[in-house]
Amino acid sequence: MLKINDLEKIFIGRFNIEDFKILPKGNEYSKELKGYKKIVLNKNYILAIKGNIDLDKLIKIRDFLAEFIEKDSLINFLVRKVEVLEREFINLSTINQFIVSTDLERDVLEKFFSTLENEFYYAFIKNDEVLINKGINPTFLKIIEGKLKKADKISFKYLNGEVFAIKNNFIAFILYSPKGYIDSFYKELIEVKLFLLMNVLIYLGEYSIDELTGFYSRKKLFMDIKHLKNKVGLMINIRNFNYINNVFGIDFGDKVLKEFANIMEELLKKNKGIYRITGDKFLILFNKVDESKKFFNILDRIMQSGINVFHDSTQEFITLKLSIQGVLIKKLTQQYIESAIVYLKRHRFNNKTIIDFEEEILPLLTKDLESLKIVQKAIAGERIFPAFQKILSLKEDNDYYYEALMRIKLGNTIFSPGQFLDIAKEKGLYPKLSNILLRRALNYASYLKKKVSINLEISDILRKDFINKIIRLTNTSNIPPENIVLEITEREYMGNYFEDVKKSIYKLKSIGFSIAIDDFGSGYSNFQYLTEIPIDIIKIDGSLIRNITSNEKQKYIVSSIVSMAKLLDIKTVAEFVSSEEIFEEVVKLDIDYAQGFYIDKPKFIEEILEEEKIPEIY
Repeated sequence: MLKINDLEKIFIGRFNIEDFKILPKGNEYSKELKGYKKIVLNKNYILAIKGNIDLDKLIKIRDFLAEFIEKDSLINFLVRKVEVLEREFINLSTINQFIVSTDLERDVLEKFFSTLENEFYYAFIKNDEVLINKGINPTFLKIIEGKLKKADKISFKYLNGEVFAIKNNFIAFILYSPKGYIDSFYKELIEVKLFLLMNVLIYLGEYSIDELTGFYSRKKLFMDIKHLKNKVGLMINIRNFNYINNVFGIDFGDKVLKEFANIMEELLKKNKGIYRITGDKFLILFNKVDESKKFFNILDRIMQSGINVFHDSTQEFITLKLSIQGVLIKKLTQQYIESAIVYLKRHRFNNKTIIDFEEEILPLLTKDLESLKIVQKAIAGERIFPAFQKILSLKEDNDYYYEALMRIKLGNTIFSPGQFLDIAKEKGLYPKLSNILLRRALNYASYLKKKVSINLEISDILRKDFINKIIRLTNTSNIPPENIVLEITEREYMGNYFEDVKKSIYKLKSIGFSIAIDDFGSGYSNFQYLTEIPIDIIKIDGSLIRNITSNEKQKYIVSSIVSMAKLLDIKTVAEFVSSEEIFEEVVKLDIDYAQGFYIDKPKFIEEILEEEKIPEIY
C-alpha cells in the first residue's frame, strides 16, 4: 500500500520541486520550513513545498494529496477497525472468566476493555465504585458521573477532544479522546460491550440481591463459591425465628431480620461477602477460622443482650433475645451448604452454638449417602419387605392382629426405617418404597388369616391413584378391606390438605377399611382428627408409654387419652410395650391392645408361617 513517505520521494525532483513535505498541522511555523510554501491539505495535515512550481500544478498537487490523504486515513481507520474487531473476538473469551466479587474482577475487566487502551482514556464504574480508570482526571470523572445521573448516554466536546459516556443499570463506561472526536464505531462497540457485560452479570447472579436485607442471595453465593479460594464460611441460623414469626406476625419478623442484618453489617464493615441463603439463615465469608469464631461470639453476646424492634400494631419497641447457631464450613461447596441447612433442621447437635461441618455434619451426610445407595439398590431389586409384629388384645384371649413394618433386605443384612426412611423422603423415593411394601403386605396378609395394619403417610393418601390402587391390590390378593387397618402417621402436618385427606378417609372407610391414627400424642392436630375423621383405633405414641411406670404426668396424659377414646367408642393401642412392668401398667390403664418387644418382635412372613404351620406361599 502506498504511504505518505512514498509520495514525498515521488514528487521531489519533478515539476521543479526541490523539497516536498507532508506534515501534521501545527508545524507550519517551524524555522526549518523557512522559504517553503505552506498549503493546508485538510484539518490535520499541511503541505510544505520548496521550488519554482506553477500555480495550476500546485493546485492539482494539493487536490490530489488532499484526496489521497482522506482515502489513506479512511483505509487506515478501517484497518484499525478490523484489528479491533479481531481483538474483540479473541477478547470475548475473557467474559467466561468474569467472576464477580472476587480478586480477579479488576484483572478480567481490564482484559475485557484492553482493545481501547491505545486509542482512548476510559473508566469503568460499578455501583458508584470506580473499578478501572485509565487516564481520566478523577475530578473530571466525578463531573461526568454527575451528568450520567441525569441521562443514560451523553456525548460532549471537552478541550480538544470528546467524551462519550453510557450507563446500563448499575454499570457505566466513560470514553475520552483527548485529541479528537470519537468515531461512532467505538461508541457502538462500547454499547455492545456494556450490554454483553450487563447480561453476563445478571446471568452470574451478580445482582441477585435479597430485597429485605440488601445482602447477596443464595443464587449468587452458589455462583461465587465456584471461584473462591482460601475462604471459610460461617452459616448463621436464628433458632427461635419461627417462634417470633408465629407470635408477632410475619411483618414484625421481617423487621427483626432487617435489624439483625443491620447489626451484622455494622460489625462487618469491610466484609462484602454476606449472603442470605434462606429465611432465617445467613452465610458470611472469612479468611480465617479464628476470625469467624470471634465474629460469632461478638454477635451472640449482642443477641443475648437483646435487640429492640418497633411493633407497628402496639406502637412500642419490643426487646427480643435471638438464639443463634453457627455452622463453620471450611470447604465451601453447594452440596455442603445445602446439607448444613437440612441437618440444622433435622438435628439439634446438643444445642451447641458453633458446629463444625466437616467434623459433625459431614459424617451424617456420608452416612445418608450410604443409606441412599441402599434405598436405590432396594428399589431396583424390589428388596422391600414387610416384617409383621403382633398387636395383642388385652380384652380377649388369643385375639391379635399384625402391623406390617417396612424393612429392606440386602443379602443377609436387614435395614429398619430409621436407617433409610428420612433420606428416602428427602430424595423423593418414598412413594416407590411405599408402593412395593403395600403390594407385598396385602399379598402376604391373605395367608395370615388375621387383620393386618399398614402404615400410610399423608402423602400416600393424597396420591391421585391411591384409592383405586389399594382396591385393586386387595382384589388381586383376595383379601377383604375389612381385614385391613390403615394407620395414618402424624409425622406430617395436613395443613391445607386436611379436607382432601378427610374426603379420602371417608371414601376408604365406606369401602370397609378400618382407620387408625398412629403416634397419637406426638403429632400436630390430634383432636381435630378425632372430631372430624371416622377413626376406629388410636395408637398411643411410644414416647408416652415407655415412661408411664416412672412419670406420673405422662401416665395421667395416657389415662386421659384412654378415657376420651372410650367416650368416642375408639379402641386404643399402647406402642413400645417393652417390659413386664409397662405391660402391667398398660393393663391397669384399661388400654385395649398392646404392641412392643415384650409382646412380640417383628417377623418376616416365612418365620410366622413356620411357627403357625401355615402352608408356604412360595
